[in-house]
Amino acid sequence: MFTGLLTVAGILAIIFLLSPWLALGSMLAFVLMLGLVGTVGRRTRSVFREYQKRLGALNAVLEETYSGQRVVLAFGQEQRVLTDFDQANAAVRATGVKAMTLALLVMPMMGILSNLNVAIICGLGGWLAIHGRVTIGTIAAFITYSRRFAEPLRQLGNLYNQVQAALAGAERIFDLLDTHPDRLDPADAVQLPRVRGEVRFEGVTFAYVPGTPVLNDVSIHARPGQRIALVGHTGAGKTTLVNLLSRFYDPMGARSASMASTSDRSIGTAYAANSG
Repeated sequence: MFTGLLTVAGILAIIFLLSPWLALGSMLAFVLMLGLVGTVGRRTRSVFREYQKRLGALNAVLEETYSGQRVVLAFGQEQRVLTDFDQANAAVRATGVKAMTLALLVMPMMGILSNLNVAIICGLGGWLAIHGRVTIGTIAAFITYSRRFAEPLRQLGNLYNQVQAALAGAERIFDLLDTHPDRLDPADAVQLPRVRGEVRFEGVTFAYVPGTPVLNDVSIHARPGQRIALVGHTGAGKTTLVNLLSRFYDPMGARSASMASTSDRSIGTAYAANSG
């Protein structure tokens, strides 16, 4: 980028020293080049953003298929999985072709505008030469500089497209990094020190789906050093209780949910404060 910008600045300074009128005429093609790069670049970024989204969906299909291969075979879902993959793959291919078409459109369009710049220089330079304001040598030098001028612009345009494609991928990364937790501590949450091991649940209610509680008014008291076995059928709520204790979820309601610290003082956890 630095080399291209330095080359463009140097050529602009030289052509304005040679002939300001011819330089101003050349600026017409230069403005068109900048407009082309900006327009295509913005469109390229949106298409590459969609491409990254489609590619993520395809990777999700692949990961789920490989990790669940036994389930797919056990339930005879091979054809459905293949159909899902074909659909996701076709979407990636279509979006990828569109994105690369836009990215590669800049180079030939820049070549056309470069030839237009030469035509402008020849036409305007011929008129100025007839009126004795420039020489044939100046016109020849302008044509040479215009060719040199187009090359760094093509490089900068190509680099701009690459940056837009990279930013489209970076947006997905930063969206993940900027994700906020679903459960936040209240402002007055008490810091839990080193616990003694006493756990008390009183009247805890929890539901994954609102209106369908999996735990309803459950009370458990585990003393320090005591071992308790949670026994029940699949889906009875054993793992849910442990997840509530670790605060992977917040209870929908509870009369009390606390741990005892090393100082034998009951310290309410953040989720107990949230539940009131």
